[in-house]
Formats: sequence, C-alpha cells, structure tokens
Amino acid sequence: MEEKLLSIEEYARKIENELREKADFKQEKYSKIANAFAKFDMQQIGTIDKCLLVNLLQESEIRIPKKRARELSISLQTKLHGEVCLDEIVALAKSVSSTGQIDSSLLKQADHALPKGHLNLGTISDETVQKVKNSGGQMKRAPSCEFLDSVDEMSRNPKILFKMSEYAQRLFDELEKLGISEENRVTIAEGFAEQDIEQAGKLAENYLDGLFKSCLRELPGYEIRRIIESRGDDQGKYWTIISFAKIFMSEKESDVSNQFKISVKQAKGLVNKKNHEVEMDSKPTESYFASHAYSLAERRAFSTWINQHLLSDRDCARHLPLDVEKEDLFKCVSDGIILCKAINCAKPGTVDERVMNKSENMNIFQKAENIIFGLNSALALGCKVVNIRPDDIKMGVPHLVLGLLWQIIRHNLLSQISLAKNIDIAALLRPGEDIKSLHYMSPEQILMRWMNHHLHNSADGNNEVSTILRNKGIKENGEFVANFGSDLSNSVAFINLLEQIAPANSKNLAAKAIKIADKRARAASMLEMAKEIGMNPILTPDDIVSGNEKLNLAFLAALFNKHSGLSRDDITQDVLDELDLENLDDLENLVEEESREEETYRNWVNSLGLQPFSKVMPSTISRLYSDLRDGLYLLKIEDEIKPGAVDWSRVHKSYDKWQRHMRCMENCAYAVDVGTEKLNFSLVGINGANIYEMDRTRTLAILWQMMRSYMTKVLSSMNGEIRDNEILQWCNDTLEKHKKSSRIISFKEKELAFAVIDLCDVISPGSVDYQMVSKSNASDGFMATEERLQNAQLAINLSRKIGAKIYASPMDLVEGKHKMILTIFVGLMSRSFEKAEKAIL
Repeated sequence: MEEKLLSIEEYARKIENELREKADFKQEKYSKIANAFAKFDMQQIGTIDKCLLVNLLQESEIRIPKKRARELSISLQTKLHGEVCLDEIVALAKSVSSTGQIDSSLLKQADHALPKGHLNLGTISDETVQKVKNSGGQMKRAPSCEFLDSVDEMSRNPKILFKMSEYAQRLFDELEKLGISEENRVTIAEGFAEQDIEQAGKLAENYLDGLFKSCLRELPGYEIRRIIESRGDDQGKYWTIISFAKIFMSEKESDVSNQFKISVKQAKGLVNKKNHEVEMDSKPTESYFASHAYSLAERRAFSTWINQHLLSDRDCARHLPLDVEKEDLFKCVSDGIILCKAINCAKPGTVDERVMNKSENMNIFQKAENIIFGLNSALALGCKVVNIRPDDIKMGVPHLVLGLLWQIIRHNLLSQISLAKNIDIAALLRPGEDIKSLHYMSPEQILMRWMNHHLHNSADGNNEVSTILRNKGIKENGEFVANFGSDLSNSVAFINLLEQIAPANSKNLAAKAIKIADKRARAASMLEMAKEIGMNPILTPDDIVSGNEKLNLAFLAALFNKHSGLSRDDITQDVLDELDLENLDDLENLVEEESREEETYRNWVNSLGLQPFSKVMPSTISRLYSDLRDGLYLLKIEDEIKPGAVDWSRVHKSYDKWQRHMRCMENCAYAVDVGTEKLNFSLVGINGANIYEMDRTRTLAILWQMMRSYMTKVLSSMNGEIRDNEILQWCNDTLEKHKKSSRIISFKEKELAFAVIDLCDVISPGSVDYQMVSKSNASDGFMATEERLQNAQLAINLSRKIGAKIYASPMDLVEGKHKMILTIFVGLMSRSFEKAEKAIL
C-alpha cells in the first residue's frame, strides 16, 4: 500500500523536529528552513531537486553573498540532475552562519550525477527507506547519500533500484556486452527508449541532440556537429543503442565541456584585443549554461543605433541615452520596451503600442509580457528566436541580446534593398543580363554589386583617389571588392565610393583622406566624410580596420538607403533593347513586388532558425522562390516537422553550375515525395520541376501545407491529426464555455477580430482592455475599414502578447484570408494547450 502524504503543515513540523536534532539554530530559522523544505519536497521523500536549492535558500532567508549565490546556481545547474537532502542543507546553513560564505563542496557532488530512474537511497530515516521499499520501485527520486554501500539487499535486487519499460529493459540487457556500469546502462537505455517512440531499434543522425538530452547530458551544437561529421561512411546514417552508447561513454569520460568551462572561467572578463571580444561567464538562465564571447564593437554599435533611433521617444527616456562604453545595452532590454520600440523601427506598425505595458513601476509579470510580446513580434519579422527565452532577455544575456538586436537592425537596413522596392537598382544591370537575375539577388549581393559599380566608375577617373584605387588592383572575379571584411579594411574602397555619391562640394575631402598613411586615421577621416553628407555611422575606425563584416554591411546599407547615387536614367538603350523594352516606363512592369502572403511564408521559414548545412544555401531567405528552388530548405523544413522523415543520403548538398539543374530538380522531386509519403500532404499536380522553375502557385501550395503541419504539430501530438473543423469547434466551445458573445461560422469571415480578442481574454484572463476595442454604432453592425483594421491590429498584437506565435498580418483578418486566419486560431489553440499542460505539471 502506498503511504498517504502528510499535509504541508504536518510535513513541515516533522522536518522541524528533525532539524532540532541535527543543528543548533535560532528558533525562527528552524521553522523557515522546515517550511521551505516542505514546500519544495512535494513527494516527501527527504530530498529536493538540486536545481531548486538556491530557491530554497532564498525562501529560508539564509543570507549569502550575491556572487556566491550565483556561482552556486551555475555550479549546480551545469551538472547532471540529482538530489539534495536535509543533512546537506543543514551543513550549508551552518557554514553560512559561521563564516558568512557558502561552501558548495559540502554537497556530496560525486553522488549527484544520478542516472534517470536511479533510486540512490539515503540515510535520512528507516521510515523513508521503508517507503521506498513499499513503492515497489515506482518512485523516481530518493535521498542522495551513500546508502547503497550499506544496504546489501538493495544492491542485490536491481528491480528495487530500476523501474523501466519493457522496451527499455531490452535495451538495458543489450548493453550488458559493453561492460559498462548498471547506472550508465539505465541512463542510456531509458534515454534511447524515450526518443525511439516507434521502437525501431535505430534513430536518424539528427536525433543525437535529443538522445543526449534524454540521457540528462546536454552538449553544445558544435560538439553535436563534430560527432556526426566524424562518423565514417561505413557506420551508416543511424544510431543504434550500441553505437550511441559508445559515443555517450566516450563523451562522458572526456568531459570536454567541463574542461572548457574551467578554462573560460580563468579568463573571465578579459578582452581579446585581436578581435575585440570579451569573455563572459554564463548566467543561470542560459539554455546550455555555457560561456560565450561577445563583440565589444557590436555592443557599441548597437547601443549607438538605439540612441539614434529612440532617444526622442518618451517611453524610452528611463533607459536612454545608453553609455556605449558600458553594459547599459544589456540592462535596458529587461522590461521589453526598448525591444518592442526597436522592432517598430525595423518595420513600423508591427507592434501596437496600445498593447504594451509602459508604466514606470511595472511588476515582473508586466515586464515579462512585454518581452514575450517583443519576441513574438520579432518572430513575425522572420527573426530567429528559437533558442532565446524571455528570461534570457530579462537577465540581459549578452550574446543572445546582441544576436536578436542584429536581426532587427539588419531588417531595418536591408528591407528596402530590392529591385521591387527600388527600381533605380536596375541601373546596376550589365549587358547580357536578364532583369530577373537582379530581382533574385539578396540585399547583400545588391550592395556588393552597387559598391563595385561605383568603384568601376571611380577607377575611370584621372584624379589621385582613382589612381590609388587602380593601383590596389581588382580581384580574380573582376571586382574591386569581394567581401565586407578585409577588402574594406584600408578604407580606400569607402573613400572612392563616397567620392562618387557625395555632393560636389564634399568631394575635395576624398583627396585629403586618401593620402593618410595610417589605416586607423584614414578610416577616421573617411567617417568624417560620411558625416559631411548627413550620415551618422554606428561603427568606429577600429571596426573598419579590423574588418568587422556586420558593421561594414550596416554602414553600406545606410549609405545606399540615403545616397545610392543610382538613377534609372543611367540605364543605357542597349540594355533596354536586350530587355525588349521601348522605354523606362515599361521597366516596372517586369518586376513584381512580393505579396503579403509570400512575405509571411518567407518570414516563417526564416524564423525556424534552420542552419544552412551547405555552402550553396543562403543564411537567410531573401527571395522566396529563388532561394527555395534547390529544394534544400524545403527538405530541412520537412525534417523539422517530422525528424527522420528525410533520408539525407539521397540529397544533393552541393553542386557546380553544370550540375545545378539536374541536382536541384532531384532535390525538389524528393521534397515532394517526402511531403506526400511521410507527411501526408496533398500535392496532386505538383512535381519537383514546378518548384525549380519557381511556379508561384505550386510553391505556395507546398509551403502552406508545411506551415500548417508545423504549427499544428503540438496539437497533433496530443490528439492525432487535427482538422480545420476541430479547430473551429474548439474555438466556439471555448468562447461559449466562458460566456463570450462572439462565434465563428467560417475562417473566411471578415469580422473575426472580435473572436480573436475574446479568445485572448479567455486564455489569459484580464489581458484585454475592452475599452480599446472599436464597436459599430450602426444598426446593421457596419464598421468602417479603418475601425476594423484597428481591431485586427489589436487582436494580432494581443495574441502575441499572451504568447501565441502569430505570423499573419492584421490585413489578413480584415480581408478574410482563410489560410492566414486559420494559423491565428491554431496559434491561440496551441498556446491554450501549452498553458493547460504547464498548469497540470
């Protein structure tokens, strides 16, 4: 019979009595420690999870220096899971009382690396031991002291120690031939069984990260890639229990990650002068608790960008101006206001400021809402926020904050650099080129073409600036500049570019700057030239000399947006004749601007955080059809939807220009096959050639099914395949249950903003201020388009604020776009299920 648990008050009194026997504390400390321990030891087995230790110390009001508490938190959470018993907490409390310092060595560290399912019984009391025996091995956790050595019966009877599924038991038995310990066999067997849901006995290579996590051991991404790349072809593309066990034991024995942490900790806070990076010790909110370096140059530049764009904003006055030489940047994002405002700078109107929390005295929940709101809004822009948690932003984790801000700044600078949005770019066409080749270029490629265009014009001049440029010579590809880093470090290209685009009265500055011998001084003079034409550079001379590619790209993009020096009038008649155009007015008809639907799909693909695995894959999808036509990203998405669906040995990951056509067609055909056979997509009439030839209708058809399948993945895992009518029914049932007046007849309706707003209020009670909702004053319920748009903006932004991942735009709601509207309700339904699941846990 399972013993009935005591009430928390009764259990706390019992713990207090034990404490009085173990230690001599002041009266109030007994009750504080006992109450805290009873609160966290919900199973009443005499221990708590060691990840909760810092919380328990705070709850018990055991005062320790802030630095020591942080170090303890990091040291505990970087180790594997385990337990902390009452004796150990007493020892820590005594240490603090006597010395004011916390000594983490008092924890029995060797005994805390517990395998999953291991019952390492402790010496708390005979009553606790009996409780474990009576459980028949069902309990997962128990006190962590040296009890196994003293209780022979437990050691002789593995069934008391381990309780596994039948499949895990078979794997456990198979591992016996490797000669590894029982604890490791349990860990590996249960971890493998957890991932191998179909019990096939093998898993695809891309499951390796999940396998390590299931075995309570997390490795950084570069280590996972190293292991996979080091496997020989003769080892196949799958992990068996034996092959994974060998890798797991090898990694555990080498324990490279711990050595890395030690070496980094020794160098903590030191600046690497060569690349201007500072090493930062980890924070307890980081995903893998690893140490990271961040760029001082980026911190200065991004702080400068925020000062330039948000200094006049009253809501940001409490944070600005930022001191670019200090870490103000990482502190200012803690309440989410700067993040949301920066997103609106990148794409105005993305964040509805009516929804933001702006009061001076926000509580932690309001700040968290702002951060979640900002992250989900960034997601809708196509930013990769997969590994960024709200706590990471709140704590100001440097490399994550900088990574997110760079994506936002990049969007702000590059979003208008395309032929569809700036027809003057057609002036960069070269004889023999089709207008489509320019249309399909990424913003970076256009900037590189633009810069070399002006440099070639400059090289034809007769002044000293042009002479020095010619003396520098051209690259093998016939261009003066081939990258945004080292090729720009001497500032010669920048000076020639500025001379070409600057007004005539500013060009004499170029002759002075080009004569300066010192690289840094020359770069400083070049930046002064830029300021003369109204630029506010965010980079410094040191950034240019060091060849900082990100900041050079940002500077060039800002120059292009303000002073491109291009005009469609520069297009020669020869180029027009080759394009079969009579005049320049016909040029715009050749270029189609990206539709809202295409932009949504592009942002969704980018937000998935898929890492290119081939040099032919762009790091970011800039042009939807041309960047997907080789099939590699489509296959990557399908494998993300259903891990293991793609057999990567069948995929052409690289090709030259002679092989491109055939290999890309084969990849696209395989992507269609995987969608049909493995993911149950309906792709009638769609083949690989359609995708390679950039057929808009058919490419969008497969992207829609991918997006729907990805977004319903959480729902499908709970209830099997989810259908549109089930989503519709859930919405109406939820609205009716909570006495909301709105109802949904079809996802094609144009008045669904009210239903979205009501669902937001149901999922997160009190999140909606109904005074902000526009209502019809007409007897027939008619609302002007502007009012409907305001409600749609409110609905979309409220959804993001409560944590739903929404990619659709407000206009999709206004116009009744069925597919995009469906994704809104899927996002809300998924968020509702997530909150319900957390409440259960």
